[in-house]
Amino acid sequence: MERKVSEEAMETITERLSALDNLYFPRALQSSASDPSNRKSILHDLLSRDVPVFLERYGSQLTSDELHEFDALNDDYEVNWHLKHLRSKMSPTSEELKLRSVTVKNRRRAYLNKLVCDGHYFSEDAMREREPYLHHEYLGRFQDLSGRSMARPGERWSETLMRRCEEARCFWTILGMTLLLLLQLWSNTKKHLLQKKCKKGWISSPTSCSRSFSLVKIMSI
Repeated sequence: MERKVSEEAMETITERLSALDNLYFPRALQSSASDPSNRKSILHDLLSRDVPVFLERYGSQLTSDELHEFDALNDDYEVNWHLKHLRSKMSPTSEELKLRSVTVKNRRRAYLNKLVCDGHYFSEDAMREREPYLHHEYLGRFQDLSGRSMARPGERWSETLMRRCEEARCFWTILGMTLLLLLQLWSNTKKHLLQKKCKKGWISSPTSCSRSFSLVKIMSI
């Protein structure tokens, strides 16, 4: 006797899926699937005719109880493969989680190696463009600035001019960030001193304390 999903389960599954929004249908069936009354019959026909394709297409929408209805067909290699794959995504074992983590790390490492081999992302110019202040703190302040304005071997004059413009932009960015950090440091120091004075009673009026803090806050904006 041929084993198959029970008719009751097929009715329940296709009824629920037909009510889902944005459910995928092949292009050839999209026009008829736009009619809600046809959606269930399309799903039911596919489930009756080709269970592996049904699981491949809609398995991610099924619940664990609904997947259990397909266990009657686990002797079928394709059905069994889809069931194992879907269940591993729903409730992965510790070994599967570890394998996924290793796979992700390997992908990241491969992408990192690709960036290194390409030679642009980790070039000094690219790193300086991404983080001008950090580059200045760790490298730029120890370098000879005059060398940056000189033409490089094989570089066209237009490229030299563009690079000089970029150098000027980076310079003002670094200067602006430095001034901003100094202003924040000054503001925090001033605020700390005012708090000490207010606590010790050196500024007796609460209104004076409030005005002083407001002035520091305005100057730090």
